Amino acid sequence: MRRGRTLIFVLLILIVGLVVAYFGIRALRPILSPPPPEPVDVQIFVAAQPIPQGGKITEDVLTTILVPADKVSTVEFTVDEKSQLVGKVAKFPLDQGVVITSSMVADSAAAIAIEGPQHAALIPPGMTAASIPAGRLSLNAYGVRDGAHVNVMACFLFVDVDPSFQSSRIEENRYLM
Repeated sequence: MRRGRTLIFVLLILIVGLVVAYFGIRALRPILSPPPPEPVDVQIFVAAQPIPQGGKITEDVLTTILVPADKVSTVEFTVDEKSQLVGKVAKFPLDQGVVITSSMVADSAAAIAIEGPQHAALIPPGMTAASIPAGRLSLNAYGVRDGAHVNVMACFLFVDVDPSFQSSRIEENRYLM
């Protein structure tokens, strides 16, 4: 009987020791692990006042805001990239408080269609935007205005008459440019 009681006491002490060790390690874990690094804020440029399309970007029209470093994109201009931003021109009108990105600015005013529609500046160089007609005689190319550069493509349907058989044969879409 004494051995049985001794064995029970030893097992009980062992179980209590394991429980104390488990809770002790869980309590010490936050103390032992280093604290997470504090988020670093980065200053990025925003428009301090409205900038018109083709307007030159100077230090007077810019201000900065603080953004966490993990939220900053590569296309946004930080304080370190100020020389890359100042002196460029706006591709389209920028409202006050808008974060300025590299796709919103151009190197010179010659790259911007100031006299044409504003959305023409959004089309990258070398790319083409096509207007899609909604009806046969209406709604075609509402986006085209004075000053826009336009390519015209015409399509005619020709009907050939076979002189020997006297039947007509329709040839599809002969393109003229």
